[in-house]
Amino acid sequence: MAAITWKDVLARTDLVGGDIETQEDGRVFRGPIRSVRNAGNTILFETHWAAVMERPGVWKKYGDANTAISVEMSWATPSDVGQGRVAFSIPFVGMATIFPKGGSKLDPKKVKGLEADSWEEPI
Repeated sequence: MAAITWKDVLARTDLVGGDIETQEDGRVFRGPIRSVRNAGNTILFETHWAAVMERPGVWKKYGDANTAISVEMSWATPSDVGQGRVAFSIPFVGMATIFPKGGSKLDPKKVKGLEADSWEEPI
């Protein structure tokens, strides 16, 4: 793993359209990244929707659309973990992995309770 900076992460154009996955208290959440932005001392990852893993390979819609995951820049250091992926720890919460566009992606058709209009790309 190679340490990178949040400035490096914000400069990446291949993250929007990829997925972000978090592991929190034994639960796994995942969703497609809609935007990545700096909000003061916080990096905000906004997703089109989020899913929670019920058991390996089985996902269910989680919460409302437009979910956000944030991390205080001073609390976490991102790392390049290979294949374009970025990982970081969220103190007191868990771990996060960002999968770039074209990498590993959760198939929205396999997420129970997710309506097609919440994941279809606009024309």
